[in-house]
Amino acid sequence: AVRFWLEQAVSGHHARPPTLILHGPGGAGKSSCVHVLAEELGVPVRTWLADAERATSANFTVERDDPLRAASDMYVPYVSQLDDFIEFLRDSRFPKLALGGSAEQARPPLSLIVIDALPLVRGPDKQERLHRALASLTQTRQRKVHRIAVLFVYTSDSETANPTEMRRRLSAQVFDSPETTLISIGKVPPTRVRKVLSHVAEEHGVEFSETQLDDVVLEAAGDLRSALLRLQFLAIG
Repeated sequence: AVRFWLEQAVSGHHARPPTLILHGPGGAGKSSCVHVLAEELGVPVRTWLADAERATSANFTVERDDPLRAASDMYVPYVSQLDDFIEFLRDSRFPKLALGGSAEQARPPLSLIVIDALPLVRGPDKQERLHRALASLTQTRQRKVHRIAVLFVYTSDSETANPTEMRRRLSAQVFDSPETTLISIGKVPPTRVRKVLSHVAEEHGVEFSETQLDDVVLEAAGDLRSALLRLQFLAIG
């Protein structure tokens, strides 16, 4: 289903960016699936990862009324996740022309914007600001020299999508848009987890007993990321 959506995004003519909400539990391989398919189809990916609040040297300013900060060469102002995210969206909507094509192309190249997790926001004002930024990204008209598709990786404890919660987090304008598609994937089946673990062990030349692999698969409970981490710790001893 994800491959079909991406193929349609590449070959179709969309006035506005096609948008996919890829829903599923953590460790189900959502992000990995997207990147593998994009590479196979030759679609460049630009990914947002919501890290903890982080410092940036951009727009560096020292508060002169604070002698302790002014005296420190190490002082760097903090930028919130939301500000960082909005800047990321702005850069994604208007990439440098060198990354795109020419106006004469019948179908300009497509880039995939992957939002792996939304930034943390607190309060109605910041929530509204986030919603405006998301709507601006998904509702903007496609450019003549460059097209985008948007994919939200939506992780949930439940394997069943909750439209009300999604609409609250992403905004009704994004969720209810005719350009938005929702795809849900479940936990990775034990047989698939076992196959991946065996392949990884073989690739790295590490031997595990059948019992060890069975225990890892059982403890991971369909979480492929957790299974790989457990296998790594097991190899380290």
